Amino acid sequence: MLVLCGVAAASAVALATAEWEFRTDVPVSTARAARIGNVQYHERLAELEEHNGAAHLRNAVKANPRAAATWIALGLVLERNARVQAGNGEAVGATPARGRPAREAMARETRAETFAPEALEKARQALERAARADRQYLPAWTLANFAFRHGDAATFWRAARRAAALAYDHRQPLIELADRMEREPAVALDRLEAGAPFERDYLDFLIAERRLDDALKVARRILARVSGSLPQSGEESAAVFGTGVAHGVNHVQSVSGDAMRLADFTSRLLESQHPREAIEMWSGLGGFPKTGGGLALTNGDFQQVPSGLGFDWKPVAADGVHASWRPHTMQFELSGAQPEVCALLEQWVVTTRQRRRLSFDFSWRGTAPEPPANSGLRWAWVSSPPPASPATQVEALMSPPLDPASEWRPASWEFMPPTPGAHRLRLIYRREPGGTRASGKLLLRHLRLDVVPEPTEAKGAL
Repeated sequence: MLVLCGVAAASAVALATAEWEFRTDVPVSTARAARIGNVQYHERLAELEEHNGAAHLRNAVKANPRAAATWIALGLVLERNARVQAGNGEAVGATPARGRPAREAMARETRAETFAPEALEKARQALERAARADRQYLPAWTLANFAFRHGDAATFWRAARRAAALAYDHRQPLIELADRMEREPAVALDRLEAGAPFERDYLDFLIAERRLDDALKVARRILARVSGSLPQSGEESAAVFGTGVAHGVNHVQSVSGDAMRLADFTSRLLESQHPREAIEMWSGLGGFPKTGGGLALTNGDFQQVPSGLGFDWKPVAADGVHASWRPHTMQFELSGAQPEVCALLEQWVVTTRQRRRLSFDFSWRGTAPEPPANSGLRWAWVSSPPPASPATQVEALMSPPLDPASEWRPASWEFMPPTPGAHRLRLIYRREPGGTRASGKLLLRHLRLDVVPEPTEAKGAL
């Protein structure tokens, strides 16, 4: 018993002494403390004696072979030590990279330098040990990053697949590496063996990179899963988008996942003048009305809440204008304080160069004591890309203004699109020269855009 007590007391003294020496943070004292086999002491000694860091980290993993973080540190030190300057074989230091620009710079530097093959293989083996010791994301990601820097495709994809299976968020760095290793998105996704979350993030990444052609390839994969999943009724759309359209802009109250992402992508395709691809996306989502031929207006009867996405109606924010929706009707209230020229509602339309007829029902009730002669409300066909000045946009092609109508009144406007392609049909307000700003309530319903069978003279009036 006395012997056991003596051994315990001696061990306690040794541990206390080692801790005291470690806290001095001096290489000699830390080396003495590390003799008891504490991994933390060996790791700190590797930091204090950088020139001998690999040896100290080897001692650390001998003390605890399951210490994945230490295996990672050893692998990175061995990689640094394997780096040599071209021509003289001298080892050079490594600078940690942070953020995408730094990672790209590091990759360029790494691939431009020379590495001792045997030393580099030892670094890879250390990182492989880390991945086996801890089957979490970080060791797999570190190994994939190492393999990418050295162009080791086999190791990269093996480690990247493991990392992808463990990545619950923050997937962007792994997507960036996979994209740079394989520029064909479909091939990269197949090699990652990743599911829907990676497809979504990859699509977002490619959009941010302005690589719409590649983004379209990923969007098609997503579309294959969600075909026809846009809301098809007023109740469904109200559940997704809500029923309020505050200050002329629809506020999405809940998100329906992939379908909404693809609807937003359709908007981006239209903005960048990719009408054929936009039609493909919107058709796949079931966004176009089922008509006998041609592309009709989307949601022309306002059966659904305008989403502002893709080919659907987009209420446009304007000071002094309040927009609201109820089934089959859009309402706009003008306060009289709206800008002299402003947009209220718009929709992308893809047309050929054929004469068109826009037909609709409306009512306009002015509320000013001395209302202007007409409402100042009219339709405009805005060619794309839109001119920089809003005033120039509305001068392009416009209907006559709407006349006062206290009850529902049918109206139509015929026009010839100047050019084929994707353009905006826009409801605008423009104060008439010499008049005051209008105030009142506009109601719209039953909008149709049809091809006029035979060329006719412009009607010139609503």
